[in-house]
Amino acid sequence: MNHRLAIALTCFCVGSCNPSLPTSPDLYVDFEIIDAPTSPLSNDGKAFMNGVYQVVQGKGELGNLVIGRWVGNRWCLYTEHDVVFSICAGGSSGDSIKLIGYTRVVRSGAGKRVQYTVSRDDGAQELISAVTPPALRLQGITDDGEKIELRRIRDANTSRFERLAHRGGSRNSERLGISENSIAMVRYASLMGATGVEVDVKRTRDNQLIVFHDDSFSPRTVQGVYLLGKVGDFDLEQITALGRLVNGEKIPTLSEMLTAVIDDTDLSLVWLDVKDAAAVAQVVQIQNERLAYAAAKGRDSLSILLGIPAQNVLDAYMPFKDVSDALCELEASTVSQLPRCRVWAPTWTRDISVSDIAMLHAQGKRVFTWTVDIREGMLDYLSKVDGILTNYPSLVTALHGSKE
Repeated sequence: MNHRLAIALTCFCVGSCNPSLPTSPDLYVDFEIIDAPTSPLSNDGKAFMNGVYQVVQGKGELGNLVIGRWVGNRWCLYTEHDVVFSICAGGSSGDSIKLIGYTRVVRSGAGKRVQYTVSRDDGAQELISAVTPPALRLQGITDDGEKIELRRIRDANTSRFERLAHRGGSRNSERLGISENSIAMVRYASLMGATGVEVDVKRTRDNQLIVFHDDSFSPRTVQGVYLLGKVGDFDLEQITALGRLVNGEKIPTLSEMLTAVIDDTDLSLVWLDVKDAAAVAQVVQIQNERLAYAAAKGRDSLSILLGIPAQNVLDAYMPFKDVSDALCELEASTVSQLPRCRVWAPTWTRDISVSDIAMLHAQGKRVFTWTVDIREGMLDYLSKVDGILTNYPSLVTALHGSKE
């Protein structure tokens, strides 16, 4: 076995001697150490691994079915069971495939380290050679000794459906050791199965736009004893100098956030939640600047949508209705009259009629709903709308991907 891979595996096994399972920020795996001694699979090899897997062993950990998918150079599993997902690093090592990472329960933040192996006889030889394997099996073990066996049974459903992560990744992001509405959270969102993110826009005293949800800075959301009080009472320079998000990240400007989405992710959509009508003109300017930057970077398919949650924001948007792509939470009839409004996004508590959906679909518009965190609600809306905003994008990914 390669020496550096042996070290990584030894570290994994040492972790299993600890009877107490690590929680959120302590559930750490050095993915770069795991990547280094392995060889990455080709794009075709990765594609052959994507699909629906039957859980033969480890149902208590993962449930009955999981969706397996490569996201960049990370192997991810999405389950319908207790909102569990898994992220691993690795690749081929000799004639087998080694993957090491962790599983995490999103609702609690608890998790386990895990190691998976695809042996030569279980499909590794074909995957390494970029040939479709006749069968594919992964064998795994957690750091407390629970065995896992996964067998690929079919392709996953790949029909277009937007899985939108709330507050940049998840309202429950604190359980991941990453702050909501942070650049780090947005970079992590695609690993959780998200195709897009919703981020919150606030205006500072000197009329700069930052990404932050609450109207005030508080110990729940920020570090810094002098950064407390209303967001609008601070200049951007003061915000940058006096505090950080609760897990230590810089509070990003809107332009910084959108640049990170373009440069560092494969996300296809950003929903800008704009509740301050006075910020609309600036949002439109930054939106169009970043879309031009995205086009120059070959990211023409990225959508950045100005969110319209209320009538006063709509009124402020109307001078820009022909130059700014938008998403509107108001009535379907209002959305139908806005040429650049691409999405109707009513809350899940509203009556979303089939006729309204059909009318907007006929105009080439899409329909999202928010914020859906219950499995039964997700299942209901998967067959009705075109996207769901949620705190649990990994669960929507599992439910959508396993649809036959």
